[in-house]
Amino acid sequence: ANNYLEYKCETVLQEMRKCCARYPKGRSVCCSGFEKEEREREKSKVTSE
Repeated sequence: ANNYLEYKCETVLQEMRKCCARYPKGRSVCCSGFEKEEREREKSKVTSE
């Protein structure tokens, strides 16, 4: 069974976010999930203001 616990990967995920921020959006499949996460965060920020 999969015992994935996001908090155990947080350091690596943060490093991946930093890496993805250096490149143009849409350039990497690996970064697409982080880009989607960022769009959703921005969208929720706008609707909460």
